[in-house]
Amino acid sequence: MLTKLRPFIFLFFINVIFFLPLFYPNLKIIITPEYGGGDELLFHYPIKFAYQQTLHQNKFLFWLKNTGAGYP
Repeated sequence: MLTKLRPFIFLFFINVIFFLPLFYPNLKIIITPEYGGGDELLFHYPIKFAYQQTLHQNKFLFWLKNTGAGYP
């Protein structure tokens, strides 16, 4: 049974060695240089809000003219 698990154990330890610098000694994976909240707050939430408003009016939004050069 151990011989069947040996490749998985090997791959697990290779992944741990590869990704360990992201977590130890300082956590580096979550820190972003953006102070405005990133794409989620600046782009995705306004798009979802615009879609919500048009769906409440029983319409379907095909184009957003207020976002950049338009967003289909």
